[in-house]
Amino acid sequence: MTTILDLGLTVARNIPPEVAIGIITGQYNIYGGVVRWAAGTVKAG
Repeated sequence: MTTILDLGLTVARNIPPEVAIGIITGQYNIYGGVVRWAAGTVKAG
């Protein structure tokens, strides 16, 4: 199976500032392309 890393590609994300702050502080985590609350539930919105 070929992955993005195997192809030498980079995936850019456009993350709103309020979500980026939540990621930096540990309130949210990123799982693949999904931002989730630290407890693991999906961040809606």
